[in-house]
Amino acid sequence: KITRRCLERRFFLVPSEALNQIIGYWLGVCLERHGLLLHAACFMSNHLHLDVTDPRGVLPEFKTDFNAVLARATNALRGRFDKVWSEDRPCDVRILSDHDLLPAMAYTLANPVDAGLVKWGRRWPGFTTAGHAFGTKLEFQRPAFFFDQDNDHLPQTATLEVVRPNIY
Repeated sequence: KITRRCLERRFFLVPSEALNQIIGYWLGVCLERHGLLLHAACFMSNHLHLDVTDPRGVLPEFKTDFNAVLARATNALRGRFDKVWSEDRPCDVRILSDHDLLPAMAYTLANPVDAGLVKWGRRWPGFTTAGHAFGTKLEFQRPAFFFDQDNDHLPQTATLEVVRPNIY
């Protein structure tokens, strides 16, 4: 479980179609690039939650890659030039038992409900995998905003698959 807060808990990740597209595309690119499996995700206005499996043991590289570009894209979208992420240490929790995994994922997906923002997690207008069954593949086009359309090193589309965790 990965949790990352915005600087001063400010609302840099306020939901918008443009931000959801950036998140979906870049998350898909980074998951594929680093070989992580996505189980659940929810991006609140001032923090994010990701439940992933890291079979290659490259979580630090994934987080560096994902957070750096997401911060720059968010700044560009918001017309700002300063830090996006809090200097507090990110909260990464290793889930060691099947017994703890499902509650952790439920917490991620129900975060907007718990905050009193929506009645159902799938109604959250920000980026979330709530309402998407395991096996669902979400495809995102490379956003014209921020990402250079002539960059041959980035794919035109990125696919996110919501993967069922390997629980027994």
